[in-house]
Amino acid sequence: MTISIEIFKGPEGAPYIPKLAQMRVKEFFNFPYLYVGNVEEDAQYSQYYSQTPQGLILCAVEENEMVGILSGLPFSAPVAFLKSWRNHAKAQGVDLSEAYYAGELIIEEAHRKKGLASQLMKHLEDEAKKMGYKNLAGITAIRAENHPLRPQNYSSADLVWPKLGFQKAPVTFSIDYPTRQIEGSALVEKNDMALWVREINLNNYIAIN
Repeated sequence: MTISIEIFKGPEGAPYIPKLAQMRVKEFFNFPYLYVGNVEEDAQYSQYYSQTPQGLILCAVEENEMVGILSGLPFSAPVAFLKSWRNHAKAQGVDLSEAYYAGELIIEEAHRKKGLASQLMKHLEDEAKKMGYKNLAGITAIRAENHPLRPQNYSSADLVWPKLGFQKAPVTFSIDYPTRQIEGSALVEKNDMALWVREINLNNYIAIN
């Protein structure tokens, strides 16, 4: 089946916010994020992508079914959490003022390892370059190797960001959210997040399977 990539900018992305929230809550419940979310509340957070003029939602669609999604915002957008991250990074020597935030990159399990992640990121990079941004940046959760909820088959080598040409920056964020505990409950606690950055250069784009 043919999969198409559809791009929605600013308010065009509003109809896709509920689906983004559903996919976020489902995907980030898993290790390493361990996020215990609520779809309705999560949709309120995700509204930033459609309320910001330069926000983006990119959808991978097969037979009218969304099988992958990637969201994005300028780091310079007037959004509280982005301002906090930007200031925190600057204090640690990393300037994100000209960076574009690659937010949620989620591929449905049955469609993974088919090149969708690289296709979506390539389109995001293209759009960010048109808007004048020089870098892409994203974040991932950091968990200890001996974390009790770490699956036996999980490997940090499976992280998609370095495969897409991102480099880990010397910056760590701390984000509070409801976090899954070993006995199954949820507790709001601080979660350390790593920052990944790559220079926008379409000619040297790294494609993965």
